Amino acid sequence: MPPYHFARFSPPAARIAVAPVLAALLAAALLAAACQPAPQGQAAKKKAAYELYREYAREFPQVKDISPEALMALKDPVIIDVRSDKERQVSMIKNAVTGEEFLKNPKAFGARPLAAYCTIGYRSAEFAQKMAEKGIVVKNLQAGILGWLHAGGEIAGPGGAPSKTVDVYGEDWDLAPDGIKTVW
Repeated sequence: MPPYHFARFSPPAARIAVAPVLAALLAAALLAAACQPAPQGQAAKKKAAYELYREYAREFPQVKDISPEALMALKDPVIIDVRSDKERQVSMIKNAVTGEEFLKNPKAFGARPLAAYCTIGYRSAEFAQKMAEKGIVVKNLQAGILGWLHAGGEIAGPGGAPSKTVDVYGEDWDLAPDGIKTVW
């Protein structure tokens, strides 16, 4: 050991194990971040939903996306819901098809524009990426069903009746606009 080594010349009290101290500091920082209040108000929730979407989208740079407004303006798009059965039993974007239904025969949908969605855009980006690997272009709906709702899009419950309830997958994604009940 060189003569200037810290452990050799420092008093025992100074030889604090660094790893436990850093772990405690990291845990405290994570706890503080987790205790932040959820965004309040429609504008704050919309902003938070789109920030989460942009964070997730960085993991899928090759996947093209589409805004809810642009999707609403398309004539006869195929909107693909890749969420779980549990989530879809609460509500879906009106006239959407399930991922399973689409995958049975993608060619059945012809040359219509394709867009996939989930709660916020991560699972639908994974779906779009897998479809791209098969040569099928599927765009990812920006901010998922939450973005759709913030843009004034309609959702339907079981049987097709209009709904004001959406399954947001978990508490972290409880960012629906005012007037929409969330479950998870």
